[in-house]
Amino acid sequence: MTYATQQDLIDLYGERELIDWSDRDGSGVIDAAVVRRALESADAQIDSYIARRYELPLTETPRLLVDLAAKIARYELAKDGGHERVALGYADARKTLEALASGKAELPLASGESAPGAEPGDVRVEGPERIFSRDTLRSF
Repeated sequence: MTYATQQDLIDLYGERELIDWSDRDGSGVIDAAVVRRALESADAQIDSYIARRYELPLTETPRLLVDLAAKIARYELAKDGGHERVALGYADARKTLEALASGKAELPLASGESAPGAEPGDVRVEGPERIFSRDTLRSF
């Protein structure tokens, strides 16, 4: 499962831009294999962040992940071009992924799934059994 598709990239950035960055042989068409590799790289980067807090594969793909995958794939396609706007989009995507991984942000999942222990007010404490209690201190 990929978070974004070639069509998502076309919808967001235009077919001309995708041709410019993926057409390595000068044929004037989008090279689907080049785009696929960029999308797979984006997916791997996203998974490396969100796997710390979410069980993969996700049952749904939030729009946020589609947008992040598109920004990362665009950067992967254009990184040799040195486009500042693309690099800024990539940096923004990485910040968002870091916030997701650290718990400062949550994925907006329609199914209501959330990261383990991420429910408001949910506190988990584990430790050994109590040594001192009302019963053990009764004779004192």
